[in-house]
Amino acid sequence: MGAQHTFKTMVARLQGRYRVDNIPRAIAWWYNPASTALGTAHYGWHRLVGRTSRVEFVGRDLESISYPVIFAVWHSEIFALFSSVKRIRGLAIINHPLWYMKQTHVLLRWFGVEKIILGSTGHGGREAASELSRLLRNTRYSSFITPDGPSGPSRKIRKGVFHIAHQSGLPIVPITIRADFAMRLPGWDRKVIPLPFGRIRLYVGPDVLVPSSDFVPAQRELERELNHWC
Repeated sequence: MGAQHTFKTMVARLQGRYRVDNIPRAIAWWYNPASTALGTAHYGWHRLVGRTSRVEFVGRDLESISYPVIFAVWHSEIFALFSSVKRIRGLAIINHPLWYMKQTHVLLRWFGVEKIILGSTGHGGREAASELSRLLRNTRYSSFITPDGPSGPSRKIRKGVFHIAHQSGLPIVPITIRADFAMRLPGWDRKVIPLPFGRIRLYVGPDVLVPSSDFVPAQRELERELNHWC
């Protein structure tokens, strides 16, 4: 019991103290290569799944979209997106800053993310959202957001995506994904992990516009589109 308590205390201190951008030099020599290897292997898995699966688009495909846009995908389906789409160029996103996310940042770079703004709920999320809004408004970057992330509740849209869309002037493009051959991870969102040799369908819905600070119409429309297969 004593060793278990010591381990939990150590992890809690690491989580509260270290971010991906302040790893001490004493451990960076193995932390950075290990994170790069894990993130690259993660991307390799998704490419294996994508190459061996039958990927189908419903509604429209990504090539028909007039960029830049903000893609919205449920948190539980984000890995399914990585397996379905090889790369989306010109992306800027917000992502969790704590130290264990480094391998995910490597995966995101492989996927096409060029700019990662560090932040999340409780870790400068409001400031990160404002920075992303300014960046999207003044550049040709697109973005993708999990509107129920990073900690849920699952499939309940938070208002952050509407603030960013309204402030940046970009439309939201909803994407819903179904994998016929997949497993689910434990956790609050039961994340979908597609397996090789299955079929993955992506429903790409119509643009959802946020022309005013009244988010209710946009929220109803986005919920309807993201629940296309529910």
